[in-house]
Amino acid sequence: MSLTFDQISLLVTTWGVLLMAGLCGATAGGTLVWNTITKRHERAQRAQDRTYSQLAKEGFFIRQVVNHTHDGLVVLDLKGRVIWGNRAYCDMLGRQLDDMVGKNPLSFAVPDRDKPPQAEIDAFSYDDGTASALHLRLNARSDGTEFWNQMSMRIVPTPDGNKHAIMVCRDVSKQVADAEKLEKISQKLEHEASHDSMTGLINRAAFLKMTQAHLRQAEANGGVIAMLRVDLDKFKVINDTYGHPAGDAVLIHVARALQMRMRQNDLIARVGGDEFVVVCPDVRTLDDLSAIAEQLGAQIAEPLAWNGATLTCTASFGGALSRPGMLSPDVLMLESDVALYEAKNQGRAQAAMFTPALQKRHEITARRLTDLAQALDQDGLNFHFQPTWRMDSGAVSGFESLLRWDHPTDGMLGPDDILPLAHELGRTAELDLASMRAGIALKLAIREAGLQDVRIGLNASAEGLRHPDYVNDLITAAQTHHLDMDKFAIEILETVVLDTDDDDNMAINAVSYLHDLGVQTFLDDFGVGFAGLAHLSRLDLNGIKIDKSLTVHAVSDPASSHIIRSLVGLCDDLGLRLIGEGVETHESACKLQELGVEIIQGYWFARPMRFNAVVPWLRNHKPIPLRPYTPSDIRSTLAATRGSLRKRA
Repeated sequence: MSLTFDQISLLVTTWGVLLMAGLCGATAGGTLVWNTITKRHERAQRAQDRTYSQLAKEGFFIRQVVNHTHDGLVVLDLKGRVIWGNRAYCDMLGRQLDDMVGKNPLSFAVPDRDKPPQAEIDAFSYDDGTASALHLRLNARSDGTEFWNQMSMRIVPTPDGNKHAIMVCRDVSKQVADAEKLEKISQKLEHEASHDSMTGLINRAAFLKMTQAHLRQAEANGGVIAMLRVDLDKFKVINDTYGHPAGDAVLIHVARALQMRMRQNDLIARVGGDEFVVVCPDVRTLDDLSAIAEQLGAQIAEPLAWNGATLTCTASFGGALSRPGMLSPDVLMLESDVALYEAKNQGRAQAAMFTPALQKRHEITARRLTDLAQALDQDGLNFHFQPTWRMDSGAVSGFESLLRWDHPTDGMLGPDDILPLAHELGRTAELDLASMRAGIALKLAIREAGLQDVRIGLNASAEGLRHPDYVNDLITAAQTHHLDMDKFAIEILETVVLDTDDDDNMAINAVSYLHDLGVQTFLDDFGVGFAGLAHLSRLDLNGIKIDKSLTVHAVSDPASSHIIRSLVGLCDDLGLRLIGEGVETHESACKLQELGVEIIQGYWFARPMRFNAVVPWLRNHKPIPLRPYTPSDIRSTLAATRGSLRKRA
C-alpha cells in the first residue's frame, strides 16, 4: 500500500506520541486511540483507490467510444483548423489525421466546385453564437467520391482558458438518397392524383380547384374568365373501327393540339373519356372565345398518322364567361355544357356560346325531356299521315306516318322537336315501334272502309331497326292481318349508314332483310347532311326521296334543277323510284314533273292529317292528273297573293 507525504507525516507524529505515552506508563486507553486512527486512514485509502479505479474505467470506455464510434469526431480551433480527429473521421474522408491537422476542412473536405477561395478560408472563424443545430453539406473524400455529411458542432472552453469547436460528423448519404427517392415517389403520387395518366393534362379534381382560384382572383380584380368545353365528335367510331389504342392516340393528339394553341397561363384538363376543358383567364368576350374555339378546332382536325392509317376527328365546343359573384366553377361548367349541347345539336364540329337566350332554350328542352318521358309512358304521342301523289295519274300512291306531339303548353310539336329529345332519352326505338303500330292500324282502317290499298311509309331510325322487336313485329302483324309486305315502306336517313362503318351493322342488315321480304325501302332527305351516292351502294333500296332543300329551289335555281335531273337519270339507270318532298306550289310540282319526277309529297297537294281524317279524305279524293302551269295560273296566284296582302294591311 502506497502512502502520501501527509499520511507519512501523520504516522510519524502518531508514533512519537504513542512512544512518549508508553515511556510515561500510558494505560490501555492509548491503544484505543491508535486503533481508531489506523481504521480511519484505511477507510480513506480505500475510498481513494476506488476513485482512481473509477477514473481509469471511465477513461478506458471514453477511449473505446471515441476510437470505435461510426460518427466522426473532430476538434478544431476557432479558425476552423483541425487539432484532432478520431479514426471514423479519418475513414470518412479517406485521409490520415496528420494530413488534416492544421487545415480547415473547407480546403480539403468539399468538392472542388464548391471550394471557397483561399482568402475566404483564411478569414473563416467560429464565434460564440455558432448554433449547435444539425447542418447538411456535400463533402468529398480524397478519391473524389462525394457524400452527404451531417454535422453538429458546439463551442466549448478548455482548462487552459481557450475555446475549441467539437464537431460530430455522420455520413448520411443513404438517408439522403432514401429521402430523395421518397420525395420523388411523393411527387409522382401527387402528380398522378392531379393529372391524367394518358395525356399528362390535369384531371377534373385539380382543374376545378385551380379554376376556383382563377374565379376568386377575377372577382377580386373585377375581371372575368372564359371556359371552353371540348367534346370529340364520333369518337366511338374511331374506337370501334381501329380499336382503343387508336382512340388513345387520338386523345393524346387532341391534348397536344390544345397545348400548342393555348397560352402559358391557360388551364387545360381532361375531365372525361373524350371531354376536355380549357380556361382562359384573360379572355373577356364571347367573340374572342369563339375565335379561340375556331383555332382549336382546326388544330384538332389535323390528320393523325397511326399504324399505317390516317385518323381524323373533329370537336364541338361550348363556351361561357364568368360573371361578378360567380365563385363556383360548377356553374361555369354547367353553362359551358349547355353551350356544348347546343353545338352538338347544330351538327357537330361547331362552337356555341352561352347566352341568356340559350339558357332559356335549354330550360325548355329540359322541361320537354321530362314531359316527353311522361308522354311515352302514357302513350301520349300520336301520328299524322301525309299522302304521296302520282302526278301522271293523280292517284294517291301512299301515306307517310309522321310523328306529332300535342304538348299541353307548347302546342303541336313535330319530329324536328321530338326526335332529338327521344334520342337523348334513349327511347327513339319506342317511337319507331309506335309509328309501325299506327301505320298498321291505318292500313286496317282503309281496308275495312273498302278503299283501295295504299303503301304506308314508316320512318325508321338506326336504333329502331336494331331493336329486336321491330322486324318481328312487322312480320307478325302482316301475317296476322293478311297484309302485303310490299305495301309497307321503310324510310331511313343516312345516319343508318353512318352509325358505324362495320359491315355487320345490325340496322343495315335489318333493312336488307325487310327488303328481301318485299318491304319497300327509301333513302329519306336525300341531298342534305352526309347523304350521298355512296349510300346507294351500301343499302338495298327501292327509291330515294329528294329533300325539300333541293325541290323548293327547282324553279328558281338552275343548279338545283340540274341536280334533280341528274338524279332522275341515275334512278332510271338503277331502277329506283324518285319522290320529291316539300312541294308547296303548283309551279314547283310542274317543274319537278318537267325534270322527270313522277311522285311528289308536300303541302300543295295535302297537309299531314290526323288518323281519323284519312279515310274520309281518301273517299273524297278524285284522281286528277297534273296539268301544266300556264300564264293564267301565274296571274291567279299573283292576284290571290295581292288580295291576301290587302287583308293583312
